[in-house]
Amino acid sequence: MVFSLKRGLFILFFIISMLLIPTVPAKAHHDHARILVLNSYHRGYEWSDSILAGIEQTLLGWNDDVSVHVEYMDSKRVQGKDSFDRLAGFYSEKFRKDKFDLIISSDDPAFNFLMTYSAELFPSVPVFFCGVHEEDYMNVRGGRKSTGVMESIDIGSTLGVAFGLHPETEDVLVISDNTTSGSMHLKYFRSVEPDFSGYNFIVVDNTSMRELLGLVKNLPSNSFILFLSFSKDNEGRVFSLEQSLDMISNASPVPVYSSWDYMLGKGIVGGNLISGYLQGKEAAIMALEYLEGKPISSIPVMKESPNRLMFDYRQLERFGLKKSQLPKGSVVINKPVSVYKEHRRVINFFVVIVLLLGMVVMVLLMNVRKKRYAEAKLKEAMDGLEVAVADRTAALATLNLELQHEITERKEIEEKLQVKSGQLEILNKTLEEKVLEEIESRRQQEQILIQQSKLASMGEMVGAIAHQWRQPLSALGSIIQNIYDAYTFDSLDRDYIERSVDRSIKQINFMSKTIDDFRNFFTPEKEKTTFDVKFAIGEILSLLDAQLKNNYISYRLTCHAHHVSVDECADLIRCDDMITTTYKNEFEQVVLNLIRNATDAIMNRRQIGSLPHDVQGMIDFGFYQEDGHIIIRISDNGGGIPGNIMHRIFEPYFTTKEQGRGTGIGLYMSKIIVEQSMKGSLLAENNNEGAMFTIMLKKEIANEG
Repeated sequence: MVFSLKRGLFILFFIISMLLIPTVPAKAHHDHARILVLNSYHRGYEWSDSILAGIEQTLLGWNDDVSVHVEYMDSKRVQGKDSFDRLAGFYSEKFRKDKFDLIISSDDPAFNFLMTYSAELFPSVPVFFCGVHEEDYMNVRGGRKSTGVMESIDIGSTLGVAFGLHPETEDVLVISDNTTSGSMHLKYFRSVEPDFSGYNFIVVDNTSMRELLGLVKNLPSNSFILFLSFSKDNEGRVFSLEQSLDMISNASPVPVYSSWDYMLGKGIVGGNLISGYLQGKEAAIMALEYLEGKPISSIPVMKESPNRLMFDYRQLERFGLKKSQLPKGSVVINKPVSVYKEHRRVINFFVVIVLLLGMVVMVLLMNVRKKRYAEAKLKEAMDGLEVAVADRTAALATLNLELQHEITERKEIEEKLQVKSGQLEILNKTLEEKVLEEIESRRQQEQILIQQSKLASMGEMVGAIAHQWRQPLSALGSIIQNIYDAYTFDSLDRDYIERSVDRSIKQINFMSKTIDDFRNFFTPEKEKTTFDVKFAIGEILSLLDAQLKNNYISYRLTCHAHHVSVDECADLIRCDDMITTTYKNEFEQVVLNLIRNATDAIMNRRQIGSLPHDVQGMIDFGFYQEDGHIIIRISDNGGGIPGNIMHRIFEPYFTTKEQGRGTGIGLYMSKIIVEQSMKGSLLAENNNEGAMFTIMLKKEIANEG
């Protein structure tokens, strides 16, 4: 059985391998043939290149013993009879010793040239043409042995398809130029224009690229573009058709249609397209028929160009067109590649794996049979086991009686435990009362520490007030001196006295407000109040303003909710985003502690020389709103907190300041106030130049009335 399975796997792998090997068709043998391909234009011109590709692939696929010589006339750049005469002289010398079995011409210039000069250049050599318009063919065909494929542009079919896909169309912008080919294409359009009399055609054939793009950008949605040609504008600028089509398609808000397949994939939606490749292929097939022995007179001219309805999937997607809307038999390029085509080898490999797994399943099924046999044997053993279980059950019944006796004893123990639990509950109540007493005691101690912290700040606040009063006192002294001088020089009148009194009252009011702010700061609060945190900090800064400026320290307040930054408290703007309800005086106490620490850090850094005396100290207040919280970040350029003590800065009585300059309770009480009284958080970290303290409070407003 194992041997058969291995042999089956080998045969399966052999068959699949043979299926995956590509087959190579055999080629018929023919005599050597020399063919001249005369191309009207230049290498790189995509229309010519596609024709040449059709010719070469057809000829070389027919027989390896074929030599194809390609000659380019470059007629896009060099035109006129004089250039043809020069080319005739050049070719006469170049091909004087060469003999060709046949000539394939591409497009009108090459065909016209051959009809004029081939009798003397290539006598008796038949000509197979492609890309020739009917008018040129009728004018110059003469008596030469020639046949081939007409280039019949089906603009009417393309317009019909476009109107069918866009039934709302009213206007059509027709783009061409005044080159020879552009004029010919425009002539074809004019011949079919009467068939579409219900539409407004706007023809542009003599303009600059700049003006054309401006016109294209402003086209209404109920229009489309018919692109015929635009290789040269009226300013003399020359464009390849790919360049002009790319600029027009990118600028256009509406679809672009045309009649040449080499433009497909470069910006046009599609149309009934002339295929350069098929033109070359059909001409090459006629040439091969001639080489196989068929007289050229028996090979008729193909007057109906091998056009195809072709469309670009990306442009269909861009303008919301579905493949189901296209005419039957349409070819669509740039479609997403199917999974099988893209991963054929992988899929084939997994198919083989699945087949192998199928064989494995067969082996497993055999194992299942064996398993069932084993199960039968197991059942016999289970029957014997049931007898043993019955015996064991009887023994367990005996044990159950013993267990019930044990349970009775345990119940008695549980009753005793209940008595003990009652006693323990009484003890817990007593302990809870003691814990509450201890909590109350600690709360009172914290209140004492808060007041101690305020008292510790009082000296500095008095110093701040002294700084605040220096200027108004100086101003009052100056006013009094001015009154005396005015009296001395006999210029003291009622108006002068009134102005002096008014200025004095303003200075006295300023000093009185300072006293009121100081008194309010140290007044204990029992109830929460609703306030704007920016203005609360502004009140503290107004008391410290003179002292900070005296120490060459400035401050900045930035509301990130409104992207507003001010350097003076008077410039603050009230907003609902920064309003909270809590203990305002305690909040101001926290801010004062943080400002005091920042000031000490800046002064210490300046004293040890790490902050130059000409560099201003800075305390920055940033206000944010996140997820229903107000966040205040207070940062400075005081050098930061050493990393080895960062974890201790909120401990009570911990300080790094000199004796007499710090109590060590400022930051501790600040954290207690914020996190216990205000139900917020206070965190510390270092930034680039110093320390940064972050206060987070809930954004809540007390109910009114």
